[in-house]
This record gives sequence, C-alpha cells and structure tokens, in this order.
Amino acid sequence: MVHSSTIIDRFETIEPGKRVIAIKNMTITDSFMTQETPPVLSSAGVLNLFSAACAFIFPDTDDYFGKSAKLRLVKQFAIHHEAKPGDQVRLELILEKCDAEESRVNGLALIDGVVAAEATLIYSMTALPKTPHIHPLASVHHSAVIGKDVEIGPYAVIGEEVVIGEGTRISPHVMIEKWTRIGEHCQIFFGAVIGSASQDKKYLGGKSWVKIGDRTTIREYVTINRATDREVTEIGNDCLLLTGVHIAHDVKVGNHVVMSNASQIAGHVIIDDYAIIGGMTGVHQFCRIGRSAMVGGYSRISQDIPPYTLCEGIPAAVRGLNIVGIKRAGIPVSTLTELKAAYKILYRSEYNTSQAISELKKLNYQSPEFLRFLQFIDTESSRGLILKSQESEE
Repeated sequence: MVHSSTIIDRFETIEPGKRVIAIKNMTITDSFMTQETPPVLSSAGVLNLFSAACAFIFPDTDDYFGKSAKLRLVKQFAIHHEAKPGDQVRLELILEKCDAEESRVNGLALIDGVVAAEATLIYSMTALPKTPHIHPLASVHHSAVIGKDVEIGPYAVIGEEVVIGEGTRISPHVMIEKWTRIGEHCQIFFGAVIGSASQDKKYLGGKSWVKIGDRTTIREYVTINRATDREVTEIGNDCLLLTGVHIAHDVKVGNHVVMSNASQIAGHVIIDDYAIIGGMTGVHQFCRIGRSAMVGGYSRISQDIPPYTLCEGIPAAVRGLNIVGIKRAGIPVSTLTELKAAYKILYRSEYNTSQAISELKKLNYQSPEFLRFLQFIDTESSRGLILKSQESEE
C-alpha cells in the first residue's frame, strides 16, 4: 500500500496500532515556516508534522472500535532545537495507549539524531458516521429517505417517498415501490418486490402504504402489495418470509411470524405474533390466524384459526394444540392445562361456537393465554372458526 501526505515527504515505517517513522525535508516554501530571517519551523508547524504522521498510526477503522481519532490535547510539548530550511526532520511516533475512549501518542522530532522537539498527543475517539452504501447501478428516487449504514445492491430500484431504516441490506434487483416504510436492520433478498399497487379491484390509485418493522428477513421473490386507498399493509418485527411468499393488500402480520416458501396470503388477512405458516399454503381473504398457531404445509385456509392450535389439510381442519410451540414460548404447565380445557370445550364437545364461548367464560381462568384464546373466538369474524377434525388429538 502506498502511503502519502501533503506534508510528510516519505514514510520509513508504518505499523498501524504501533508506530510510524516519517521524514520531512524542510524547505523555505513550507507554509509553517516563520517569516523571520532566517525562517525556522514554528511551534504550530511541529504539531502539524506530528498530526500528519499520526494519521497513519491508527489501525483500520473496522478494527479500531469503529471510531475515528481526533486530536484533543497536547501535553509535554517542548522544542529543544529549531529546524531551518535544509534540515531533515525524522519523526518517530509510538502509539502508547489505544482503546475505545482515548489514545495517546508519544512523538519525537529528531535532526541529525538529536531530539529537536517532543510531545504527547491525546486523541479522543468519536463514532464514525454511518453513511449508506448505494451501488452506482442502483436507482434511488430523490425523495427516498435512506438511513445510516444501509446497503443497496446493483439494479435495485427504490421508489418515491420510500423510507429505509438504519442498517438494512437490500440485494440486487430488489424493487421497493413508492410509499413503502422499512425498519432497521432488515434483509431483503434478490428479486423481492415490495410496495407494488394493491390488486384489489376497488383500488383507485390513491396513496397507501406498506410498513415493515425491524430485523425482518424477506427472501427471494417475495411480493408484498400496498393496501387499498389510505390504508396500510403491515409486517411486524423479526419476521421471516421465505422464497416466493405473497402478501396481498391490507394484510396485518404481527411479530416473529414465519411464512415458508410459496405461502400465499390474500387481502385483509390478520396473522398474530409467533404464528408459523407452512409452505405452499393458501389463506383466504379476511381470515385470522391466532398467536402461536401453526399451519401445516400445502393447506387451504378458509376460516379463522384460534391461537395455540395446529391446523392443516385441504380443506384445513384443527388437529390439536401446538404443544411444542407452547412449550417453546415458556408458557407454564398450569396455563397449558387451561388451554387444553378450552380446546376440549371448543373442539371436542357437542357445543356450537356460541355455547362453547359461554362455557369457557364460566371457567373464569385468568391466564393471558386463556383470555387471548377466548377473546379470539368471541370476536366477530368475517369467515367464522375453522372446523374441527374428526381425527383431532389431545
């Protein structure tokens, strides 16, 4: 690597994080020489030389705590001999202290082996600005707002009034259309199309949005449509949408939701936190899928799925409680017992839905999970609850 400076003539040694040895040949044209006769190196000029050499003593920024060094204080500064035009000044600097808060450099300036000046330079460490990394072959609309440390790959297209949060990574050939909001530290993979116009026949072209939370991963060729006029299609935090997932207009997806490859979510669907949708599953518009429900692959969902249940099939039916998901969520055994009681009343009895709700209310259980289950089935629904299976398990 070639190291250069407008002040230093040459570098004999550069060991980032350790030391620098540099040479300066003094001339009458140097700007930091005094106007005296004969001209000599000024005190400010000595410090300029030390600072110029110090620029090469710090490690690469990625290794150096992700911060930049700024001169804050000069201590023990002394000039023992003046430097004149024709003198060769040897600068020797040693990085004595190097940490995330402060660095200390000891510097000597020598002429013919004799110390002409010395100083201790104290540097404070300041965070480096995190600027976006936008490939020159990407197309970014002038009205888009791109956060710090965002990466946008080649041939990606970022549309009008798009907002992309700090640290998000956008792969090549991604299209993010107008009025989309993407949170921080998301990953969007090759070929995804986010924010395209609603496919609802009622959509008249008005302003609507897609909003995606933080730390969500969107894999290849996922498509997410904007909502119908003045509404929002929303994806929460920490979701994982695998290859080929389609999310239609006005869908609401909670946090920590996983959708496997090629699952297709129609308009106005609501999917609660921690739900898992198996691959190649189709979900009818206006359906609801409850918290921590798990839907088996290649299923056809045309009605609501209560929280904490397992569901699969064509047509789909509830098969039991999602015991594994319940345990992974850290739900206590006492609450699992309540959910089992609720499931039996709803799916293993002869009660219709209204009667089952009445019976569940009589239990007067108070765990958040039981109350969530009860509230879900007691909420007015466009599609009704999904049918029970004749092969349902405990």
